Amino acid sequence: PGDDEDGQSFWASVEDEAAGGAPARFLLQETLAAAMNTLSAREKELLSLVFLAGWSLKDAAAKIGLGAAYAAVVKRRALQKLKKLLA
Repeated sequence: PGDDEDGQSFWASVEDEAAGGAPARFLLQETLAAAMNTLSAREKELLSLVFLAGWSLKDAAAKIGLGAAYAAVVKRRALQKLKKLLA
């Protein structure tokens, strides 16, 4: 999951395309962290559980006290905010 047609991970492909590799990844991580800090605590926790910890949306929703359907809305809105900030 998350690999391109060549089996390369997203971060590896970004590093290959960016001059300097590791410094570019650090800059991307800083940029993403700054964007994440604009989200509400609930949005950050939900995205962290789903994308960083690998939890299912249903399990993450239960952990933070949300219904699965509402968690899907929160996730979609948070990702839209990040996309707008990072575009």
